[in-house]
Amino acid sequence: NFIENQQAQIGNVYAMAEWKNKVLDAQVNGRYDQNSHADNGSAFDVIISKKLTKKSVVFVPKIAVSKKFRVPDFNELYWSPGGNFELKSETGWSYSGGLKVIIQKEAQISISSNYTHMDIENMIQWVPDGWIWTVQNFSAAAIDWVKSEIEVKRGNHAVSLRHEFSENVFTDEDGTVGHTLYVPKHQFIGSFMVHLASVDLKLSSLVRDRVTVQPDDVLSGRTEFTMLNFSAVRAFEVASSTFDLTIGVDNILDQQMEFIQFAPMPGRVFRVGIFWTMKPS
Repeated sequence: NFIENQQAQIGNVYAMAEWKNKVLDAQVNGRYDQNSHADNGSAFDVIISKKLTKKSVVFVPKIAVSKKFRVPDFNELYWSPGGNFELKSETGWSYSGGLKVIIQKEAQISISSNYTHMDIENMIQWVPDGWIWTVQNFSAAAIDWVKSEIEVKRGNHAVSLRHEFSENVFTDEDGTVGHTLYVPKHQFIGSFMVHLASVDLKLSSLVRDRVTVQPDDVLSGRTEFTMLNFSAVRAFEVASSTFDLTIGVDNILDQQMEFIQFAPMPGRVFRVGIFWTMKPS
């Protein structure tokens, strides 16, 4: 499905440096990309976190700064129909900060919140044009993302709830303002796991807002849904081997849903599997 036969010489160089002690962790990651079918460029991350302990409570603040660079891949350049061999590489910066608090008593309670802001130039995005998708650059994109989570663990039991908030706005070359595709403003992810009679039972859920493209343009209503999944795992040993028997049901409510417009996801799915681990004698 490519426009024509294409080939490219691609090279990457990675480097990492890390310094840590009992309370401070600093890390720098760097990457340089050489690509004959696109621009050359570099990216890096600087991440600093600190661990503070006060009695049974641990505080972990974290900050990060990143320089972004991404070249368009072959599908984005040459896929037919819809590819665009005139695409520019994405560039940008991101800034993030967060705090994690861990309370260790009879149960371990973890509470965390992280905020990230990204500014991207020449953002690469597939957009619907009727039933054909085309890829293009948007001159600018501003992305704000907040993730908050609470998790409680006690023995083999655990419960968690995560909320993700995203506000994504792009600007086209002609000044048109809209929202980034596929990203809901609110998303809730929860899970509950309990260990009963040697069986790990887990119920998880995903609740998503409807996804918007333009302020008054809403994608298919199938992008707004509630999904429930269930699984049960039983581990047992035979001689020098361990077997994990798993049964599960995904999308219990049989929701009609689309993460991407015109690409429906499966309905209710039943799973059965076994994982075999052989221990060395």
